[in-house]
Amino acid sequence: MVTTRVAEHIKPSEQRTLSFIRTAFPFVSILGAVYVLALTYLTGFLSISIFWFGLYFSVYFGVARSKESKFLFELFAFPFIFYTIYMSVTTYVLVDNPETDFFYAIDSTKFWVRSQEGTSITNIWNAFKEKAVGLESVGGFRFFYLITLVTSFLSGLIDQNNIYVQKLIIVFVGSIASPFIYLVLRKYTNSCYAYLSTLLFVIFSHASTFSVEFLRDIYVYFFYVIGAYLVAIKGGEKVTLFKLLVIALLVFFTRPEHGVFFLMFVGAYVYLNRRSNRLLFAFLLILTPAILYLSSFLISMSLETYSNYDEIRQRVGDSTDSLAARFARFPFGIKHIILAFLSQTVGIPFWRYLSYEGNDLTSVAARSHNGWRFMEAISGTWWIFVWGYVVYAFKKGNFLKKHVPNEILVLLVVAIGLLLAATADVNVRRIFCVYPLIFFVAAIVRYNSNPSNRSSVIRGSFFFIIFMYLVYFVLKG
Repeated sequence: MVTTRVAEHIKPSEQRTLSFIRTAFPFVSILGAVYVLALTYLTGFLSISIFWFGLYFSVYFGVARSKESKFLFELFAFPFIFYTIYMSVTTYVLVDNPETDFFYAIDSTKFWVRSQEGTSITNIWNAFKEKAVGLESVGGFRFFYLITLVTSFLSGLIDQNNIYVQKLIIVFVGSIASPFIYLVLRKYTNSCYAYLSTLLFVIFSHASTFSVEFLRDIYVYFFYVIGAYLVAIKGGEKVTLFKLLVIALLVFFTRPEHGVFFLMFVGAYVYLNRRSNRLLFAFLLILTPAILYLSSFLISMSLETYSNYDEIRQRVGDSTDSLAARFARFPFGIKHIILAFLSQTVGIPFWRYLSYEGNDLTSVAARSHNGWRFMEAISGTWWIFVWGYVVYAFKKGNFLKKHVPNEILVLLVVAIGLLLAATADVNVRRIFCVYPLIFFVAAIVRYNSNPSNRSSVIRGSFFFIIFMYLVYFVLKG
């Protein structure tokens, strides 16, 4: 396992870019503060400002001490401000009544209705005790449900529960993951490159879309980032295993299927430390039958969920020209590989979600397709260039072994595992939580590539995009 940090080899161009961004940070922070105050005035919810400034300064006073920790704070603050603006604009324009209106997914309406039950401590306790049972409905996301109830109660102490404050917690969770992405990259590159790469990811990846909607997906993303951080940075510590198990439980009570899959991080930790923890490795092997027996109901639940998603997609495919629905009829195994591939090219065409081309104007698709999803259009295209570096590394086998650490490769296996496992519902919502794991490989490969190879990857990715558009237009007829 790689444990040493890479020496600082900062290029002048990267240093200039970093200096410019860091110089602009105070102005961006002022812009964010002024914007939040203006939003408070427009909506009449004082709770927006109190929550926003409270979260912002709690992180500032918690981490901004040394030069390195100031980097961490800035990498939290930049997306926090950007996500706040994106979230509030889409909410202000599209969500008149959060019980019926939504920006991206209709699921946010049901979460909003349930969040209104947190009017007092007693009501929170009663609602949680009554509804957060079993694994059906609220019981399947009790951790997320509890946070929405507490947020509702706290905002009610100021004015009232409102959709902006509920989404602001989502914004915060999405933003607080950024410093951990930086810390992983910092271990294998330099501070300047890691800073710029992290900023690029949190703004232009799909995290920018799912950090502004009232959904539980961003919690899964955050916990998966923490899992990757623990495996890559804290893998040599004994307490890491316990932390991973606790996080697995939290993920399970956010989205059960992803909680089951999070055990892959536990497996990654044990595998990477099998030589120094032979007793633990042997102990886990002995306990395998008991673990399989106790987890049998989880496997059944996951298969049932897979089946439900598959049936839904098949029904949709009967009445649409869905490419994914066509390949869903392929044999087991082959269809998983094809659908996993398609899930990584959903950015083609880039206008896919910007407008609705169907006839049913009352459908969820018609209501969810809108121009405000432009960040998703950008992310889908940008993501193909990320994969360009990953593919390049695999084509150069020696390069991969020489420059990409074992723990990062193991995390890539975890990511690919989820891409294959989630093909029952080809939806970025279900899989973007592992995108940081893929990005780690791409960023490290780019860092260790010369300018000529970087240009080759960009050209190859560009021509691949053109090829995919030609395929799209041919299939569309």
